[in-house]
Amino acid sequence: MLKQRSVQQAYQEIPWRAQLQRGLSIATFGLVVVGMSFLQVSLNAEISSIGREIQRLQIEITDLRESISSTQSQLAYLTSIEVMSVRAEELGFRPIQSGEVVYLEVPGYTGRPSYDRLITLEPVVVRENGLSSEYTETLVDWIMGQIYFPPREAIEAHR
Repeated sequence: MLKQRSVQQAYQEIPWRAQLQRGLSIATFGLVVVGMSFLQVSLNAEISSIGREIQRLQIEITDLRESISSTQSQLAYLTSIEVMSVRAEELGFRPIQSGEVVYLEVPGYTGRPSYDRLITLEPVVVRENGLSSEYTETLVDWIMGQIYFPPREAIEAHR
């Protein structure tokens, strides 16, 4: 009995070892929680900085679109017939008279290509639902078609 008790006592944990294991388990759990919290905070910071960058770029895109629109408006105004005729008169240009026109014939020059010859328009067939008939057949329709109207290869193979 004494021998059995000494064996049990040898395998029993020492109280300070159990306390140490419990403390280390709590410390490990705490480190995991702190690490996950740090990871979450760093990811949130990165996501928010990316979000701010996206907002800045969207504002820049809006500003550039407004600038392009303004420039196009200025170009349309400056190339309008009223403004161009005033500028032409200021530079000393005047409307041409029909007798002042001189046409030169250049050998080998056939003129500008006619775009009517380059573009061939084919009639566009518009289906009601926009899909080809191959894509409008249901699985049940296909199976029924295979049963009632089998392909010729299947019929010849069966003979």
